[in-house]
Amino acid sequence: MMKLLLNFIFILICASLMAQSRNFPQTKINELTSKQQLPQNTIITGKLQKPEINHGIFKALEFFDYINKNQKKITDKRLYKKSSDTLIIGEVPGDTVVIKGNWNHTGPIWIFNDGVLIFKNAVVNDTGDIYVLGKGKLIADSCVFNFPQKYFYERGLLALQNAKIEINNCSFNYSGMSHTLYIANNANITMRNVKNRDFTTCGMFGSPTLLIDGCNLTGEYILNDSCSATFLNADTIILWHQIPNKAEIDFSFPNGDYVTNYSINKSTSGVKGINYNVYSDKCKTVMWAIMPVNGSKVKISNSKLRLIGNWFMRGDSATLKGIFNNSHYNDYTIPLTDRQLRLINCDVQTWSIYVFDSSKILIDSCTLGEVGSQNKSEIFAVNYTCDGSGGYFWATDTSIMIANNVNVYTTIRSERNALVILANSWLPFMPPSAIHKSILVCSQNRFNFSPIAYDQSVVWNLKIDKPDTTMNQIIVPVYGSAWIKQGPGGNPMEFDSYSLSYRNINETKWTYINKKRTTMIEDEMLEEWNTAGLVPGYYLLKLTVKDNYGDTVDAYKIVVVQSSLSANKNITNQNITISPNPFSEFLTINFENQAISNNIYLLNSYGKVIRNYNGIKTDKFKISRENISNGIYFIRIENENSIVKTYKVLIY
Repeated sequence: MMKLLLNFIFILICASLMAQSRNFPQTKINELTSKQQLPQNTIITGKLQKPEINHGIFKALEFFDYINKNQKKITDKRLYKKSSDTLIIGEVPGDTVVIKGNWNHTGPIWIFNDGVLIFKNAVVNDTGDIYVLGKGKLIADSCVFNFPQKYFYERGLLALQNAKIEINNCSFNYSGMSHTLYIANNANITMRNVKNRDFTTCGMFGSPTLLIDGCNLTGEYILNDSCSATFLNADTIILWHQIPNKAEIDFSFPNGDYVTNYSINKSTSGVKGINYNVYSDKCKTVMWAIMPVNGSKVKISNSKLRLIGNWFMRGDSATLKGIFNNSHYNDYTIPLTDRQLRLINCDVQTWSIYVFDSSKILIDSCTLGEVGSQNKSEIFAVNYTCDGSGGYFWATDTSIMIANNVNVYTTIRSERNALVILANSWLPFMPPSAIHKSILVCSQNRFNFSPIAYDQSVVWNLKIDKPDTTMNQIIVPVYGSAWIKQGPGGNPMEFDSYSLSYRNINETKWTYINKKRTTMIEDEMLEEWNTAGLVPGYYLLKLTVKDNYGDTVDAYKIVVVQSSLSANKNITNQNITISPNPFSEFLTINFENQAISNNIYLLNSYGKVIRNYNGIKTDKFKISRENISNGIYFIRIENENSIVKTYKVLIY
């Protein structure tokens, strides 16, 4: 949820990154994947250019930074482009626009200098962002606002410098998806009697002021810098308390069901190094959240925390392991050397991770709510579950995220100029996506919905679906997907071809099944594989997709090749079923014939045996997942020295 907001803090870095294209970081990717020993599904070769992002709130922030640095007037023509779909108010002194009744607009709205935009008794349908800068004013009374979105956080409202916004008796609809609100510098926003259909994610930076008096679905607010925020008669609020470097806090949060007369500021007992001020009165369902930055010292006692979002800044590096959502802590200190975070008699519903500038973080065997990378940071996630309780899994700016063997119950998204590589993972509920001009590479994943490319992004999708097992001396079809797709805005990277090859798992030489196919394949047959002459055993199938720049990505799948005679005999004589699948605690294997002695092997996604059970003669046999991380595994069952069956199972 917090991603778009956190960008603002690093606008100086972001602006310089956005001003130039960059080559695909091949050397860095190879180095980092090698360090983490990720599977070869993530091999990428060659170079590619990634053009800058040039629209939306991110572009506004870039130009805002330019204006501050160069002391240019807000009417600098580089700030915006005049076109039929752009409403510009403030180019001439005293510019005021009043809108009433039904009003449809496609494009951004800019209000600056002393410009004033007034909505009165209006029904507004707008497909752009609203920017209020300088001494511009936005006034809305008794209006209905509809901002259609293709994806969450596509639309937002931004107030900078000395901007002023007054909203009374209005309702907002953002297509049922979260939207953003930025308040920075000395901007002032007042909202009274506001009805939201969707969740607001708001960040306050510098010394802005915010007053909300009466709101049904208030949203989440980052308390940061020297901001001042007041919430009265409001419902459903997440208050993020950012705790910066060198700050100290020893605090207990009250019950959030109904909050009266709550405040925290630099004068609050137990608080040091915090300059913001927040006050809440007569508010329902207030959820407490903290954002400790590396270098901070935090002690929270006797509290129910909706979220803890750890920030990693200033080139920090850390490994997070064994952190789980929905946990109670009697007396716990988070195992990080870069900060002090102690919880005494506290419940934490969701842990989240936010990585900035050039920081590098490894996440291993954790269950978290939201994980995001920004600027030039790098995240590596293995055996990780994103349960969707705090947001989603994302990379933005020019950051890199590599995820292997992860389960994501929300979505994964690449944004701006970021690169996301996702391998051997499971997304059951939402499609992975790419927006702006980012790149998303998907290799050998399990999706219920195909990846989506928006804007000018590009998505790679490689997967070998079938077979899991086969026999020698036959021709077997290989099914899967091999494609590269661009968003509707286009992207210079295009699909060129794919190839398919195989080798015995104990050998190094690859044999081509086909060398080049120039047609993209989606959930269809990739090729026919002639298994004549193959020795029974384990084989790797390799799918290689190539783009028009010569970049390649590989996906691998383990296939068991059986002897046609012995396999037919054993399958006929031995009916085997497994349940449940997926499983979280125990897997039961049911054997029809108790007289047959079976050897059972549990393999990880790389084909390594991690458990084995020999000489099993029973109708039912249970396997416990104790000390096994979430992910995709294989059950191999043998009898009379012949492989009977291989099953793919999911542990969650």
